Amino acid sequence: MLQSGERVPVNVADSLDEEAPFDLVIVTTKAFQVDAFLPALLRSKAASLHFLFANFNPERIRDALPGRRLAFGMPSIQSWIDADGAIKISISKRQKTLHSDQRWVELFETAGLPSAFEADMMGWLRWHAPMTVAFEMVCVAGERRHSGATWREARTMARGAKGGFAILRGLGYEMHSSKKSLNGMPLFALTFLLWMVSKMKDFRVLLASGEREARAEADAIMAAAAKDPALAVARKAVAATKIPCLTG
Repeated sequence: MLQSGERVPVNVADSLDEEAPFDLVIVTTKAFQVDAFLPALLRSKAASLHFLFANFNPERIRDALPGRRLAFGMPSIQSWIDADGAIKISISKRQKTLHSDQRWVELFETAGLPSAFEADMMGWLRWHAPMTVAFEMVCVAGERRHSGATWREARTMARGAKGGFAILRGLGYEMHSSKKSLNGMPLFALTFLLWMVSKMKDFRVLLASGEREARAEADAIMAAAAKDPALAVARKAVAATKIPCLTG
């Protein structure tokens, strides 16, 4: 639907038309699902490809698509399927969809989707991954209890987030400015934040649907640290987030 209220028809296809000269193809799968589509995207005659999802290692996609005009981003659009099977969509007024290309900021804004340019989008995605895992997995634990996570579970996720940050620092990545405050939070404060998020039912249900994404992102973070013994403790902390419900 346009801002004017006019409805625009949407065609649903089983696969990407690789011969169509699209101006832009937007990819909104999960990072762990995208490999299946990379060959088709490489063959596609689309002018540009825009990847919009949480992604610890966006360089992997860039390297798999040499010579293609790529953009990366993070959407602020929330969507879910309700009890009747209908797709529900919520567009945040406060948070903006981030883009690595100013052209798509302008396009999305014109379409009524609040957007902003991020100069270091790959760095933003990489440093956001530990929080993706923590937020989604604390909500998985909370949803399985139907009342929110326990303090112990929230603390486990907070330690996992800090472990992910430690791995990134250990690998030599410069911290993205957007995560400096979270990185500097005492463990108690970060635990409290995650514990409170898990008590917000609507938010908890939404984020708990990302369990497979969170587990895959945790695996990617751990894999990056697998060969460095100095990161063993941080890697163990990330691994602990994959336990959805702890006792206590």
